[in-house]
Amino acid sequence: MQIPAGFLVDRYGPRKLFFIGSLTTNLLVFAFGWATAFWMLLPIQAVTGIFRALVFVPGLTLVVTWFPPDRRATAMGIYTVGGFLGTAMLSLAGPALVETYSWRAPFCCSRPSVSSLPWPIWYSAKRDHPPIIGNPLMSKRCLRCSATGLCGLQEESNTFDLQ
Repeated sequence: MQIPAGFLVDRYGPRKLFFIGSLTTNLLVFAFGWATAFWMLLPIQAVTGIFRALVFVPGLTLVVTWFPPDRRATAMGIYTVGGFLGTAMLSLAGPALVETYSWRAPFCCSRPSVSSLPWPIWYSAKRDHPPIIGNPLMSKRCLRCSATGLCGLQEESNTFDLQ
């Protein structure tokens, strides 16, 4: 699904698709937690996979377009660490939630907090491209506000949901 997602990013822009992909993925994962039969789980996960591609590809595109070549490795590192951090946090909290409540708890409890992540990214990146591509002041500001790390946290936090 990443090739079609790349086509859509080229056509409609990464900011809009990242927001749509993040929001829809979170809604579908929340729905997964409320599914009452096995036959409901498969289509929810299939559609979630489609929308997850709309998180990963636009996130990479935003990193590449917002950071100059000498800052891209750092930005990509923050994006990646954010993803692993989300997976680690849910892997630690998930078993405790399952043991205390039920298998639905990790899906239902993690979604309100993770669903709030697309909003700061939507507002912090007002455009698909910076006003002056490669502006070092803009790239330092973006690294300080950790929007890139939030992108990674959002994208990878859904990894737990597929296990």
